This record gives sequence, structure tokens and C-alpha cells, in this order.
Amino acid sequence: MSGPRCAFADPEATTSMGICNLAAEYYVAHHEWPLSKAQLEEQNRRLLEGARAQMSSEEATELSEFLDRFTYLDLRKSGEDLVMLYRFKVERRTVDQTVTLRPRPTADEILQAATAKGYD
Repeated sequence: MSGPRCAFADPEATTSMGICNLAAEYYVAHHEWPLSKAQLEEQNRRLLEGARAQMSSEEATELSEFLDRFTYLDLRKSGEDLVMLYRFKVERRTVDQTVTLRPRPTADEILQAATAKGYD
């Protein structure tokens, strides 16, 4: 496959964005970073409950199993920031990522700052 691809159709991009969004939503809800997979699982349940009426049963099942994709997940505070190290498998490849999230008022702003690469 050649040419541009939509990030929303890319399983690697959507999985990475999904875990970062989950941590960002947790921060906005609790005013602190999640430091365990259990905290992310609880946030995922809350988000799923709030959106269940707008999604199909297949989507709900996929979202409820989202965190099962991760074979490694390390969440560490670094000053005011959260450093996330994670690993997941997609399309017969293993993906290792390290992302730093910085406190912002909204989840969208947290994600934007994390993906801005030098524009923060």
C-alpha cells in the first residue's frame, strides 16, 4: 500500500492515541496522573458507560477489551508530567512507545501538547 493513509485507519496510531487519551481523561477527571493499569481500567469503564448508548455492541466489546492489547505498561511521574512506556502487538509487529504527557486543562490539550513535537 502506498500513498497517504488516514491515522484513524492505522491500528498502531489509534492504539497509541487511545492509551494516551485514556491517561489524559483520567488526569482531567482526577487532577492527578494514573499510575497503574487498574486506574486506567476504571477510567475506561467510566468512559464506556458514558458512551455505550451511542455505540454498537461490537464497538463496546472492543473498547472494553482495549487495555488487553498492551503487553507492557509503565506509568511514571516525572515532575508534573507523566511518562508512559508501553508495548502492544499490531499486525504481527511489536510496537514500543514512550510518550510524555503534560498537565493541561482538557484531554484534547494534553494530547495536542504530547503530539506537537517542539511546539509546546
